[in-house]
Amino acid sequence: NEGIMSSMAWHGLDGSAYIAQDGISLGNQSDARTKIGTQKWISLFGQGYEAWTEWRRTKIPALSPVIEADPQIGQIPSRYYYPTTEPSFNSANYEAASSSIGGDLLTSPLIWQ
Repeated sequence: NEGIMSSMAWHGLDGSAYIAQDGISLGNQSDARTKIGTQKWISLFGQGYEAWTEWRRTKIPALSPVIEADPQIGQIPSRYYYPTTEPSFNSANYEAASSSIGGDLLTSPLIWQ
């Protein structure tokens, strides 16, 4: 609750009404991870890259690709492509690295996945 209140105060808001809502308090341990992860993700509003990184790490909250997403990808990207200069200047290592993760794709798994 203190984290939520601090985040709201940083944005110039009073978090009292938000915390009073049903479903916000941590009444038991079974859903605490999801609730804390969701609150952390919300607190990263305005920090898109950090929010994306946190979501990739925890998969909390449950998100879906946007409606107009590239149908060939079919999911939220998990990584960026390697820089376009990499195949030209460092082809041996580029090939080894990209083949070890299943290719240089936006959906290739990250090291912890």
